[in-house]
Amino acid sequence: MIFRCPHCGAKAAPSTPDCPTCSQRMVRRCAACAEEIAATATICKYCGDGERPERRREIEIIEKPAMRCAWEDLSKGVGRRWWGTWLQSNLCPREFFRNLPVSTGHKWPLGFAYGFVAQVIVAVALVAMGAGGLRAMRGEQVSFGEGLGGAGILLAAIPATFLAVAAGLYAATLCWHLLLKVLGGRGAFQGTLRVVGYASGAEAWNLIPYVGPIVATIFRTLLHYHGFREVHGLSKFRAFGAAILPVLVAIGVGAAVVGIALSQPLR
Repeated sequence: MIFRCPHCGAKAAPSTPDCPTCSQRMVRRCAACAEEIAATATICKYCGDGERPERRREIEIIEKPAMRCAWEDLSKGVGRRWWGTWLQSNLCPREFFRNLPVSTGHKWPLGFAYGFVAQVIVAVALVAMGAGGLRAMRGEQVSFGEGLGGAGILLAAIPATFLAVAAGLYAATLCWHLLLKVLGGRGAFQGTLRVVGYASGAEAWNLIPYVGPIVATIFRTLLHYHGFREVHGLSKFRAFGAAILPVLVAIGVGAAVVGIALSQPLR
């Protein structure tokens, strides 16, 4: 949606708290939970408080353009769509999930989640072909597992890896969804699937040497936080708790393993 500022009448996006023309506030804080909501909202989407807004002048809705993420825009190539969505979600996670439809099917987040794996497989296959070709040009012996043979094996593994990614995505979504419902989440399973699927793009940060896993964990947690808030209407505290829980569990398990290993007597 695009709104018109109630102060000066200029156009402004709904995600903009301050008018870009007159700089006055276009949102207010709920008196019950202190969350930011639209100035004309009669019911807080976070706590359900029904206080009427202090400002009586309504913000005029002047147009409702379709909002779709880059991955769901079939007018572009696959690579451009995937990396475009990766940039959208990682650089502007709040706006990305606020504008993301939650009822356009499972195929989009599933395809996006597998997109990174498929790109890695194709890249490794191309490297294997190139390395094997160079060795053959130098007159060296090339085994079946190298060159075209190795590339063929990798490409043949695409269906199996797709099934593995799909199974992992649905299993993770089920666990997340149950946790979010316990925390009072109001979204549907499909919404949770879309958040988890598009948040998986953070795995691309693992390509950075040494610090990649740490950076990926930070961005994945950030994406889950904003996605769960928008889809399930959770408060900041509950959304943060849901997003950070897997990190805390991993740290706890790691600490327990290290503790057990250190407690074993040396032989």
